[in-house]
Amino acid sequence: MHVISTRRAAVGSRALAIVDVDAGGLRVFNVEICRGSDGRLRAWAPKIRGEQVAAFAPDIADKIGRVALAALEGGAKYAG
Repeated sequence: MHVISTRRAAVGSRALAIVDVDAGGLRVFNVEICRGSDGRLRAWAPKIRGEQVAAFAPDIADKIGRVALAALEGGAKYAG
């Protein structure tokens, strides 16, 4: 999994960051990184006409979130 691009979310947004990811050739753009009520990071794929276009398993969503936040801080953009 590779974070292609990372942007800070708008002030006041529930999102911490907005990222584009490549998961083994599957690219998903404008993924929102949020912190769940349980403290885990979650990754939410964008919506089209109010409908979710993709979903990530909780462990993958957490991995995307951790890599995205590390990338925002100048860290690695890859996770195995």
